[in-house]
Amino acid sequence: MAQSEPCTETGSLKDARSSFMAACEQKTLLFHYNKAIDSLVQRISEPSYSPEIGLVSCILFICIEFLRGNYDTAFAHFNSGLKIISAFKRSQTTPPVKSLGPSSLGPSMIEELLIPMFIRMIATAVTYGVPTEQILHASYCPVEIQERPKLIKSRRITEKDLRHQKYILESHRAWFRALEELERKTTLSKEDAITANSLKANYLDKHARIVLDSLGSTSSGSPAANFTFDISIIPYLYFAASRCRCPVTRREAISLLERSPPREGLWDAQQHSAVTNRIIEIEGSELDPITGWPVERTRIWSTIINEDMDGNGRFPVYFAVGIWGEERGVPPLPPGMVLSGSPEGRMWRE
Repeated sequence: MAQSEPCTETGSLKDARSSFMAACEQKTLLFHYNKAIDSLVQRISEPSYSPEIGLVSCILFICIEFLRGNYDTAFAHFNSGLKIISAFKRSQTTPPVKSLGPSSLGPSMIEELLIPMFIRMIATAVTYGVPTEQILHASYCPVEIQERPKLIKSRRITEKDLRHQKYILESHRAWFRALEELERKTTLSKEDAITANSLKANYLDKHARIVLDSLGSTSSGSPAANFTFDISIIPYLYFAASRCRCPVTRREAISLLERSPPREGLWDAQQHSAVTNRIIEIEGSELDPITGWPVERTRIWSTIINEDMDGNGRFPVYFAVGIWGEERGVPPLPPGMVLSGSPEGRMWRE
């Protein structure tokens, strides 16, 4: 029998989607995958079943689907996890109906380890189509955060909203100061220092360069998949490149994306750098003669990357000038592709 070819999976979303389209090549994976799901369903019906078993299983299934680039099934598992969390939170306010069983690790594992993992997936889930309200109300979030969908629907900024914004920003600053204090008082290992910088990258993008420098070259041709489950720096570089109007800052963010860091769940550096380059091209059609920045009427307010990437790496993107796109994934298209939220509101698909 001829030997199979060695795996040359790069970890990119393009390669993942290409392999996903060729489902016939994944018979072994799908066989064991379906067997695992059947085993989980059977386990749920047993008296000793505990919620952490379901949540850990959901995370494992999500990771498999992220690696395969399979959005729909990944978020089906994500929704299942949210339902388990919601049921668990309700059970904490009522007398227990049954014991969690002698093997249960109890609420601490769920509260301290598993729920935070689902919360960290919110950024990806919202971007790829899971309704915001469903996530915020089903997951373990502060009450203040759960008020956000009301603001989205009303479109009216009140004094209360501004106080809430101030509270969120100050909470973020307090977290950043606490992390810096930890670094000053603790001798971190090289690995922990890299982790700290990846955490700080969501506060200041300059830390993304430190993380990338620690990775070294990613063009060695190694057969290992260039993939991580959790988000680290790609979303922050993408938002800096697409939202910031300073040409120097956004070009620096794109240059870091183009160093091809490992794919982070569904966040793919190649895909997002291509989108940001297109945004810059659109916004650069008219510049302020004094600042050199894009003028207000050329600003892209919302950019939604559709999940339907084909095996050749082609994918649709929705661009909008004006208020639109609070929902993610495939948006509801307004009549005539005209947005009523601003005088020059419009949208298009490329």
